[in-house]
Amino acid sequence: MNPSRNRFEKRELTTRSRGGSPVSARSAKMGSVPVRSFSLSAIVDASPERVIDFLMQLDAHRGMHPYLQSAQLVGSGVDSGDHPWWDWRIVERPALGPLRYTIRFPARMTREAETAMRGRVRAARGCWLLTATSAVAGERGTEVHETTTVTAPWPVVGYMTKHARIAHARTFAHLPAELSRTVS
Repeated sequence: MNPSRNRFEKRELTTRSRGGSPVSARSAKMGSVPVRSFSLSAIVDASPERVIDFLMQLDAHRGMHPYLQSAQLVGSGVDSGDHPWWDWRIVERPALGPLRYTIRFPARMTREAETAMRGRVRAARGCWLLTATSAVAGERGTEVHETTTVTAPWPVVGYMTKHARIAHARTFAHLPAELSRTVS
């Protein structure tokens, strides 16, 4: 069997779940793939545009994100809605109990507006994280709000959600200090 043809056929079997994230046709036929979501907010002393600029730069999150080892920009473009996007190659070292392991995966960040972005991450086969982030100026500063939706097979959806929440919560906790440090 030709391995490249087999990979192509697997891609052809991709469909969309109700949440819009890709799932295999087999999973879709067997029932819905588990979906979990969580939201985080922070108040920061920076303009909404500056907040989104910073969040789009995944390579700047090292040290804030507990698992991030590296983020390399590998492509960019504009989608059909005229929104600019950037593709990243991510390397992380999450934990499974006392053991740490390395994972590599793609991520796409799309700038939907000056004060809004979305992210699409394929953390592992069949495991997707979709983020919607907005920044709005207010009386106390800029409120940054992010909702993360995790779609993964039932054996790992809890694990994926737990570690996504840990990583994003720590990043949000460090966001005010990091933005005040990097003000241009």
